[in-house]
Parts: sequence; C-alpha cells; structure tokens
Amino acid sequence: MLRAAFDGACDAGELRIVVHEWVTPVVLLRAGDWPALVALDRQRGLDVRRPGPVRITVGEGGHQESPGERPHRMLLTYHHALLDDLSARLVLREFFRAYLAGGRLPGGERRPDIGDYSDWLTAQYLTPAREFWSRATPPDGASDLPVPPPPRAPGVPRQGAARRARHRLPPQEAEALRSWSARWGSTEFGALQAAWALLLHRASGAEAAAPVAFSVSVSGRGVALDSVDRLPGPLRNALPVSVVVDPDTPGPHLLAALRDRALDMAAYEWVSAGQIAGWGSGAGPTRTLLMFKGGPRPSVVPVAELAAQGIRVPEPTSHDADAAFLLTLTAHHDTAGGLVLTLTHDPALLRDADGLLADVALLLRRLPRHDARPVRELSLKDRAVPGADTPVLRMLRPGSGTASAVLCLVPAPGRGQAGRYEQLALAYPGPEPVVLLNGRQHTAEKRLAALAPLLGRGERLVLGGFSGSGTEAYALARLVARDGHGPCLVVLATDATGNADFARSLEAAARGDKAG
Repeated sequence: MLRAAFDGACDAGELRIVVHEWVTPVVLLRAGDWPALVALDRQRGLDVRRPGPVRITVGEGGHQESPGERPHRMLLTYHHALLDDLSARLVLREFFRAYLAGGRLPGGERRPDIGDYSDWLTAQYLTPAREFWSRATPPDGASDLPVPPPPRAPGVPRQGAARRARHRLPPQEAEALRSWSARWGSTEFGALQAAWALLLHRASGAEAAAPVAFSVSVSGRGVALDSVDRLPGPLRNALPVSVVVDPDTPGPHLLAALRDRALDMAAYEWVSAGQIAGWGSGAGPTRTLLMFKGGPRPSVVPVAELAAQGIRVPEPTSHDADAAFLLTLTAHHDTAGGLVLTLTHDPALLRDADGLLADVALLLRRLPRHDARPVRELSLKDRAVPGADTPVLRMLRPGSGTASAVLCLVPAPGRGQAGRYEQLALAYPGPEPVVLLNGRQHTAEKRLAALAPLLGRGERLVLGGFSGSGTEAYALARLVARDGHGPCLVVLATDATGNADFARSLEAAARGDKAG
C-alpha cells in the first residue's frame, strides 16, 4: 500500500493500482502551532496518482513531562482510497517493530495482503448481494439531510475546507445510553442512527410515517477471510441505510428496525458503493454519513520495549478526515468514558453546527427516558430556550486525585464557541477537572453557586477564555474572591491562539506558575 498509486491511464473507466518498486516517502519538518499545522496539512490533500499516498509531518512542541526532554509530534497523513484507519494502525505497529529491530522486521510470518482480498472478492457469488441491495437501496424521496438542502446545484463541490463542531456526552449519560441500547439488543451506534433518523424525519416536514436515508461506515472486515484483521488496505466502506420512521411508535421500535437492517447488511459489507448504485433502483447516494469509532483496536506502541531505549511514545490519536458527504457525524469514546460527537460539514450548507449537534445530544439523552412514548413527543424545544433543567456547568473532563485546582472555561456571550472549548479540554495536559460554563445567560451568582461544590476543598480556580470572554470571567472572579474562596487566576487568549499553546498556559496557571 505504501508503494501504490492509481494508474492515470485507465481503460473504460476501470481504475488500476500500480505498485512501484521503490518510493521515497515525503517527510516534512514544520515549526509553529500544531493545530494550525494539522489544519494546513488537511487542506493540502494527497494525489493518489503519485506513488506512496502517505505524508509524514514532524514538529516540535509536544508536552514536556521532565526537564531535558525534547518532545516531537508526528502526523501521518494517508489517503483512504488505499488505506483505512485500522490499516494505518497496523502500519504504525509494523514501523515500531522494525525500528526496535534496527530497521528490518523480524520473523517471516505470512499475513494476508490486498491480493488475497482481491482473490476472495472474485470468488464471491454476487446474486444474493445484488438481490439484497436492489431491495435495500433508499427509495426516491427519502429524506437524507437534517437541514434544508444547499442552494447550489447537486454535484457542485463545496468551496473551501470543511469545518468541524464537537459535543460531548459525559460518562454517566454515555453509560445510560449504552445500557438502554443493550436492553433492546442494539448498540450506541444504533441509538445514534435512531437519533439521526428522527432529525431527518423532522426536517422532511412529514406528519406520518416516511422513509429516511443515510450512510453508515463499516469496517469491511467482517468477512470469511483468514486473518483479515491483520490485512492493510482500503477495507472500510460506506453503505446506505434506509428506514421508515413512524412518529406514532416508541423509540425502541425504530432502534429494532435499524438493528435488523445492520444485521442484514453485515453479510454484504464488502460490496462497493459503485456496485450498489448499479444494482439499486432508488434515489442514489445519500448525503450524510455516520461513523462510530468503537470496538477493540490493536495496540500500536510497544511501550516497554521503547522505554528500554529511553523513548516514550503515547498511543496515537486520529483526526477526522474530510469526506465526500455534505455532513459526516463521527462518534468515539474518550479516555474518561464520555461519548464525543464530531460533525464535519460544508459551511455553505450548515450555519449552526453546534445547534444541530445539541439536537442530536438531546435526543440521545431523552430516548432512554421515553421507552413507551411515541417518538413524536420527543420535543427539541428545550434546546432553543433556557429551561429549568439546563445545567450551569458542563463537565468536559474529570480530574485525577493529584489535581489541586479547577479549570473553568468561560465562553464569550453569543459566540457559539462550545466546540472550540471542547477541543481545548481534549488538548489540556494537566490532571485538573475541566468544566465549561453553559453558553446560556445564567447570572454570575448562579455560576458561582454551581462552582462552589468544586471549590469546597480549597482548590484554586482558574478561569480561561478566548477573545470576548474577559468581562464574564472578571465578573465571576470578583464574586469568587468576595465569597471567601480566595483569589482565582484569569487566563485570556486571542482567537488566533492555538489550543495546545493555550492549554499549556492554563496548566501553568493551575500549578501557580503564572497568572494571565
């Protein structure tokens, strides 16, 4: 895969993959803010016609845990047409094995390659798959966008880079969703699909039962090929899902219908989108994609072996890539057990990404509480106006036992920065708990009352915010001091400040090194 490219001269529309004898990898050395470098790298894209659709970016400025360290960050960028996310982890694991062995992989074990997979595909009997997808293709008129369609003509690519918004369900809510889904024989991903289907039905304006459609990402490795879990290649696949949403039935009915559809699809997840489009008689490709990054993932880093050579490498984290879909909703668990939702979207289509994610999260919270009630009664009105049950604080990340401070992030009024602050919490390296003040207009007194239980053991309070949040932060700081909780630190940053740099400043303030 690392020496492969698509042949530019293709016959009759058929793509050919050429494997080159030797490829020099592209390694870039970059200085500057890491989030900005990641964003710039994503905009560059990759040319699949050139061999080795992989790029490595190296930058300084990782988290320094002890004096004398010179940490680096490395970004591996790859094209999904030749490598999927699990395959990238397999490649990294092999890289570390070779590194520890002086550059050459030990052993001569045989593992399946893309040729084995191609032979397996060729041997498949297509008639059952064709019959299934001919029936399962979304019908004409199925709602597939949770918002009004874009003003431009279909097929016109978006202008500029995709944008991302993020929302997090805390661990207790994620656990409640998992338990409810399991009780009905489904999964969190099934619940996410049910919530998305409800939003699609709502956007269609239909009052009665009506079909909706979207695509789901599958691993493509649930096939009867020996050791397919160790095969590097583009096996991840996007498959269309169509389900009829009846607003007069309870949520578990919709969850069961999506579960049954997933079980039916499992036998044919190796079928390509092009084949499905050729077999089906429906409306064609959908415009939204749902992806769940869950399940067992192979460990990549041999921690003990590297530590013996004085090298410390954490497990890699992934960044969501741009996709061909107008909206891509990705879910994954963070290290604290929370469920993180990321919406990648076309900015020309979606003006209120935070609001749409809040709708998804609200449905995920309410579905487990409305087992026997029709989904028609799952109102979203509370998301638009402050309600009595709206929390003043939202826990973004719990702290550890070594924390001696509390980090409270203060968004600017009316700026809709929740997604930016959630990313900042993910980048924060310290042990302190990180909470976010709700963006609704709660008074400073209510905010102080919500913070008081966190400060009852003498913890230092650090207030942090981007441009526009200074007035709110200083008003709260004065109340904290007047209430006898001791002085707190206020750290402000411009909107141009990178999350990693701001997170380090906040950590220094939490340790008492400096005040902003």
